[in-house]
Formats: sequence, C-alpha cells, structure tokens
Amino acid sequence: MQKALSCFSAVLLLSACTDAMKTEHVRNLNSDCPSVDSHISMLEKEKKENNTRVASGVGSVMPVAAVANLLNGSYGTNFEIATGEWGKAVDAKLQELYLLREQCRAAGFNS
Repeated sequence: MQKALSCFSAVLLLSACTDAMKTEHVRNLNSDCPSVDSHISMLEKEKKENNTRVASGVGSVMPVAAVANLLNGSYGTNFEIATGEWGKAVDAKLQELYLLREQCRAAGFNS
C-alpha cells in the first residue's frame, strides 16, 4: 500500500510541474554584465513559480496529466523537478550569477 501511495504521489508531483524551464537550458544559460541582473530575476521568478505550481498542483492534478506530459515532452523536466535535479541546477546557476554580478559591480559595471 505504501509503495502504491508513493508511486501515486510521484505521478501527481510529475504532472504538477508543467511549464518549467528545462534543466539543460538553466545549466547552459550564459550571462554577462549587461544581462546578469535580468537572468537572476528570471531564474528567481522561475524557481518561485515552480514552487507554486508544485504546491497548488499536487492536490488537484489527475494522473492522466502525467500521460499528457509524456506526450508533450515535459516529462523529463518534471522528473528532474521531482527528483530535485532541477532545483539544484537553478541554485547552482543562481550562485554563479550572483558571483558574476559581484564581479561586474566591482569592475564598475552597474546594470
């Protein structure tokens, strides 16, 4: 019973995480001084919206949405969100961008 409940919970979580930026796009996001602030804002917003999607969707999404995610190609991203890989990629990229922003400001670039 517990295994079935765990599988059901995973399906709900996977189906609730639609429309998130793909992990590979997060990792490959290149930034420079003129764009660093907008990229930080974008990733912070993406992370917040994803947390909201997961929180509001888990209780209300039907398992049939997981099949739809397979068909529309978002299953991989949803799986990475459910396993925490997506969040780790976003956090790592944000740390990289925060450091770049500090370096840009130290060099006199104000965006």
